[in-house]
Formats: sequence, structure tokens, C-alpha cells
Amino acid sequence: MRSEAIVIIGAGPAGCAAAVQCVRLGVMPRLIDRNGRPGGLLLNAWSVENYPGIEPTDGRAMAVHLKEFLDRFDITIEQEIVDGIHVESVHGEGEHYLVETTGENTLVRAVIVATGTRPKLLVVPGADDLREKKLWYEVIDLFELEPDPGHIVVIGGGEAALDYSLSLAGAGGRVTLLVRGVTYRACRRLIEAVEASQTITPLFGVEVESLESTEGGVSVRFSRAAVETTLACNGVVAALGREAATSDLLKECPVEKQSSIYTDYQGLFIVGDARLGVLGQAGIAVGDGLEAAMAAVSVVERGRV
Repeated sequence: MRSEAIVIIGAGPAGCAAAVQCVRLGVMPRLIDRNGRPGGLLLNAWSVENYPGIEPTDGRAMAVHLKEFLDRFDITIEQEIVDGIHVESVHGEGEHYLVETTGENTLVRAVIVATGTRPKLLVVPGADDLREKKLWYEVIDLFELEPDPGHIVVIGGGEAALDYSLSLAGAGGRVTLLVRGVTYRACRRLIEAVEASQTITPLFGVEVESLESTEGGVSVRFSRAAVETTLACNGVVAALGREAATSDLLKECPVEKQSSIYTDYQGLFIVGDARLGVLGQAGIAVGDGLEAAMAAVSVVERGRV
């Protein structure tokens, strides 16, 4: 069995900030991420423009900055699948935690959970069969397969749906935005950018009925004002909301939605979007990561006395 002082699960802004702060305080953590790359959901972002001290930039460029940030402190990210260490659960083991993985288990004094959120799935006929083929829940996954997106249907009316639409339009795509409600649920900046776009067409009051694979892409069947319509497109991105990606991981240490990074378990911290349970802000995630790192190192130091 492997032994570590601190394990950080997730390499988004919160996890990266926590990792660097741990090193600055004298403890090299083990940083594990599902994809083995920094950024998390930040990779989807159309524009990061409210982070202090940097010029507005897209999420993928911001992720490059995070990689450079980690490199300066000689921190590497272990990729779960490639390195055979898919994190299955975290549970208490005396004054330590046992991080169970498919490769080997790790006995650890403090755990920082920075796993972000997972998407709420589109539940209509045809959706399950198309997932990761012509239906995506994050725009970065679409870009990895289709850098030239063509005509994409985006389903949703919140922050993520508008942000994804702008990212697709910026990559030369044409977007039809299907909104269930009669208004957007997003900040004014995103709404204004979508309204100013010449390649994003919003439709309100839409109920998606089904998806069907076609030779050229996807056929989306939806109803609007009691009229049923079928729309052909190259692919679909569903942005229907998100939820904290902690329940399966922490089934032995169940937690409710957290108002702070601290849990009822000493040495177990939840940060960033994983704590909030929604798509948050990079600045908030970084602050959570810094606070959790300082608390985790304090736990480690007390254990050495």
C-alpha cells in the first residue's frame, strides 16, 4: 500500500491552486485527475474575463497558464485511466483516509476533493445511443473530435449553454440554441454576446422530444407552441445544469452541500465546483484551493508531532 501526506483529486483551478500551495508550505501532494490535464471545466470557457491580473482569454489558453503554474513547482498530474489509478472511493481509516483506486490503494492523512461537477443528462429517446458520438455534455469533448463543428444544436438556456454556443460560434460553427423557458438564465454579458452573434439562432419555449442518428449527423425532434419540428444538424451539445461529482467518490464519507471547504471529517476538504454543486467561478475555486491546502498541511503537521 502506498502512503501519502496529501492527495488532491481533480486538477481544475481549485486543485491546481491547492497543489501549488501545498508545495509552498513544504508538502508535495499527489495530484490525480481523470483526464490528466489541468483546467477541468475551464477548458470549455468561451472567455475568462473576470479573473484578476490577466487579460481576457479563452478557457483553453487559461489551462495552458495552469500547466505552466504547476511546472514551476515540479508538480505532475497523474491521469487516472492511463496510470491505472481510477479513484473509486475515499473513506476513513483511523486518523487517515484510504483512497481506493483500480491500481493501488493510498493511505493518506488529508484529502482535497476538487472533482468539480458532472452534467445532468438529457433524457429523451435516442440520447443514450448518441452520447460521445454525436451528443456531448462539454464542448471541449466535441472539439477534440470535431475541430470544425459545422451546425450544432445546443440545448439549454443557462450560463453553460450560452458560453458553449459562443465557443462554437468562435470556432466557425453555426448554432441553433434551444431554450426550454422564455428567457435566458445567464449573466448580462453572455446574453449580450449571444444576441450580437450572427451565427447563433435562439429558439425559446422548446421541448426536445427525441434525437436520431442520421448519415450526416443528428435529427432533433422538438415541439414549440404545440407545433412539432425536426431539425437536422451535425451534432448536439446538452447543457441542462450540473451537480457535484462527489456522491460516488465519497459514499463512505457522505457529505451534504457544503457552505465551506470543511466537512464533518477531519482532513477531508471539498473545494470549488464540487463544493458548490454548480458551475462556479475560477476565482472562487482558487480561493477554496488555497484555504484547503493550508488546512490540509496543518493536519499533516499536527500528525507529525
